[in-house]
Amino acid sequence: MKRLTRRSLTKILLAAPAALAAGPLGCQSASGGRPAPERLTPAQQKDRENLSREMSRFKRNVERLDRMDIAIGSAPAIHFTPLLPKK
Repeated sequence: MKRLTRRSLTKILLAAPAALAAGPLGCQSASGGRPAPERLTPAQQKDRENLSREMSRFKRNVERLDRMDIAIGSAPAIHFTPLLPKK
């Protein structure tokens, strides 16, 4: 397993709200009571597999974040500096 870096941690934190917001949309069904494999095209099945793979990777990374021991007062991973006008 790869080591969790500050850059990957930042990507996880930035992607989390979008992934959580898209969750309810993925659960909605557009067509009646037909089984899922019948109403999905091969491209949609591939997209679903990719999404499930990405979600499992996201969940693993969140679990790794929970296990991390981050000391209070440690240096932040992201530094924001204002863009000052050039003189």
